[in-house]
Amino acid sequence: MSTPPGSTRPSTRPKQRARPRNARATSSSSSSRMPWLIAALVVVIGLAALIAVMGTGGGGDSTGVESAPVTVNGTPLAAAGGSGMINPASDPAVGKTVPSLAGSTPTGSAISFTPTGKPTVYLFVAHWCPHCQAELPRIATWIDEGRFASNGVVWRTVSTAVDSSRDNYPPSAWFARVKWDEPVMVDSTKGDAATAFGLKSFPYMLFVDGNGVVKQRGTGELTLAEFETGIKAITG
Repeated sequence: MSTPPGSTRPSTRPKQRARPRNARATSSSSSSRMPWLIAALVVVIGLAALIAVMGTGGGGDSTGVESAPVTVNGTPLAAAGGSGMINPASDPAVGKTVPSLAGSTPTGSAISFTPTGKPTVYLFVAHWCPHCQAELPRIATWIDEGRFASNGVVWRTVSTAVDSSRDNYPPSAWFARVKWDEPVMVDSTKGDAATAFGLKSFPYMLFVDGNGVVKQRGTGELTLAEFETGIKAITG
């Protein structure tokens, strides 16, 4: 078949598909961004984990023993009433012998609280109690200043009502932070020591003579003068 004059014979060669001009550049750009996307994802996951840990409450990780079983021997004391220094004339616990306690320290060592023949102050505190948070370092300062040294007073502390979801947890770190060097016993989760000693509010103090007999009790934050009154009652 002939082609009409002036016309061009159609090409029988198949047309090639045009290659996208930016295909190689797009692939290269995606590859270069991939490490940055992975790094950003890792950072986001890390921040989410940190927020989750901080959101569990408590403000710190426990590295010590915060609660442990306590063995109580003796007759429980009547609950403390009132606020401040309780009038010994109307306090049913005055004249009674404190129960003995056997339990654990915040480091896991065994410890017992029994009469030693020396005047003793029992101090019950809760880490989340704002009055305890104010009182404990104040007493530590008075002790460091030697205000009670001449009286030979023994200090015994019970950490009770521990709650990991509340402020100033863990109490073991709190004692270390305020440099509380006196013996500490951790109470049971049921508060066996606190119940046996008649605790009703925090902080709670018992002024006991060398035979373990209660001479006076106090609740709430006490002034230095009030502490000196209690200590005079057990030292004469």
